[in-house]
Amino acid sequence: MLLKTLQLKNIRSYTDESVEFPEGSLLLAGDIGCGKSTILLAIDFALFGLSRSELEGTDLLRHGKSFGSVELEFMLDGKACKIKRTLKRSNNSIVQDSGQLVVDNRPFNGTATELKAKMLEMLGYPMEFLKKNKPVFRYTVYTPQEQMKQILLSPDRLEILRKIFNIDKYGQIKNNSKLFIAELRAMKRELESFSRDLEDKVKIMEDLRFSLNNLHRENYNEKDKLADIDTKLEKKQAEAEGIKSEIEESRNKRKDKEKLEIEISGKINRLGRIEKELVDMQENIASKENEIHEINKTHKPVKTEDELESLIAAADQDRLKLLHQKAYAENDVTKLSQILDKGFCSVCSQPVNHPESFSENIEKKKHENASLASRILELESNLAVLRKEEKVVLSYSAAMLRKSKVEKDIEMFSYKNSTIGKEKSDLEKDVQIIRNKIENLESMLFASRHLDESWKAMEIEISAIRNEKLSAERRIAKIEQQIEDVELRLASMEKEMEEKRKSRQKISVISELASWLDDYFLALMDIMERNVMYTIQNQFNEYFQSWFEMLMSDDQLSARIGDKFETVVEQNGYETDYQNLSGGEKTAVALAYRLALNRVMNDIIENMKTKDIIILDEPTDGFSSDQLDRIRYVLEALKLKQTIIVSHEPKIDTFVDNVIRIYKEGHVSKITR
Repeated sequence: MLLKTLQLKNIRSYTDESVEFPEGSLLLAGDIGCGKSTILLAIDFALFGLSRSELEGTDLLRHGKSFGSVELEFMLDGKACKIKRTLKRSNNSIVQDSGQLVVDNRPFNGTATELKAKMLEMLGYPMEFLKKNKPVFRYTVYTPQEQMKQILLSPDRLEILRKIFNIDKYGQIKNNSKLFIAELRAMKRELESFSRDLEDKVKIMEDLRFSLNNLHRENYNEKDKLADIDTKLEKKQAEAEGIKSEIEESRNKRKDKEKLEIEISGKINRLGRIEKELVDMQENIASKENEIHEINKTHKPVKTEDELESLIAAADQDRLKLLHQKAYAENDVTKLSQILDKGFCSVCSQPVNHPESFSENIEKKKHENASLASRILELESNLAVLRKEEKVVLSYSAAMLRKSKVEKDIEMFSYKNSTIGKEKSDLEKDVQIIRNKIENLESMLFASRHLDESWKAMEIEISAIRNEKLSAERRIAKIEQQIEDVELRLASMEKEMEEKRKSRQKISVISELASWLDDYFLALMDIMERNVMYTIQNQFNEYFQSWFEMLMSDDQLSARIGDKFETVVEQNGYETDYQNLSGGEKTAVALAYRLALNRVMNDIIENMKTKDIIILDEPTDGFSSDQLDRIRYVLEALKLKQTIIVSHEPKIDTFVDNVIRIYKEGHVSKITR
């Protein structure tokens, strides 16, 4: 992994700054408190997020700001990567919000824990460090200022290094093995208790098998008895079916008899009505014949109805003509009389010159009018005679029509009389046939009068056989239930016996396994742990002494790594306490320890992707001028693609490839190159 750029927004003393990391050695220079270590903490936060007791939100977010972010770009396995994390002030705490990881322009948005898991996977760090406080990164790439000196003096140093080198797995294996041995022994005791009564169970199973054979024999005998009962029951049921069929047939005959009785009653009633209808019909025929006799007494008129109608029409027409003529004549008399009285004509105003002539004319008109009146009276008298004759003719025609209708009625009554007579004859025959059928059915019903008693007796007999069968079935069911219970118990005991036999076999295997674990495996783990610790300690010591000799020019002062990874310092051939060393000597011991730890971890963890980078935070605190010069050799010996040093020593400027200077301006950190 190689760092490329770092963007800080509202992180401690930074408001908005960007840092570029070139390859080679890089010095972050500046006065104490200018914000150099903040850049390293920001890198740590970008990669792994916050960590309780190691790196908290209050350590990073700028005072008075509610939001902050860190964005780190880096190269990993030839791929351009970028990770961004954010901080947010919430109530009385500062929390990290969700972030984003971009690899080859493919973004992944996730929670802080998801991003940390991704980074551990990408960097090749063991996933068991997901819930831990970044020991791998802190002891391989970046250790905060003064933290390495703390591990040198920590009473938990050996346990810390055992976890870092994953040696504590052997102790865990031994602890788990002891727990497993205890569990095996408890299992053995449980199995011994479980299989103790194996022989007693064998005797019980033999007794159960004997009982089972007796139950099978008893069940066989009971089933034979049940078969005999079934045969007897089937025979009786067949007889009962025959009786039932006869009873059903008898019921049907009784129903047929009832239907016939209803039918004959209807036919007898119909015969009574027919006889009455025949009497009525004879009376109607006699009445109609008398009526025809009376009609025949009517005389036939001389003139026909048409002739009379013609004569009446002609006379009536003549009367109307005469009436018109009489009206005109009366009108003329009136007009002439008016002219004569006035002496002139009111229409033409001519005077009456000859009154005598007018008077004669008036008398002539009156005479003509009297003649017309006489003729009209004569015609009206003739019309009255003709109309009288017409009434006689109409009466005769009506009598002839009535005669025709009565003759048809007589014909109809005669036909009905014949039809009803035939129906009467047919009904009398039907009544006799039905009476014969009823007598026949009564005879058959009398013969089957004892069927109901036979059926009741048969039902009692069948019920007794069924009760006998039910008792037999219950005995069989009870025996079969006993057989099932015994078989289930035998199966359960057989399974239990098999488990007890297997338990005794397991006891032997468990005893051997527990003895092997206790006598051999635990000792083997002790040997392996010691060998691994010895190998790592030797390798660690070689690297430590190499780095220490490179940093110190005093031949009278030497240092090595002890069995518990403690530093053993000798001065003039005598061991001396670490606290008795000068500031520069303490820093040299801590830096050598730091570099040795980095090299050993890079060797042990094969797939780790942070072997090309190291970050040193104030590694020269208290160094003399000669020791500062030796830092040049350290940088050359590291042979890393990227080395980042935080220091306020001006002399280191000449040892590195690149320098970034950091200064403060109004409580805000600024960067310049």
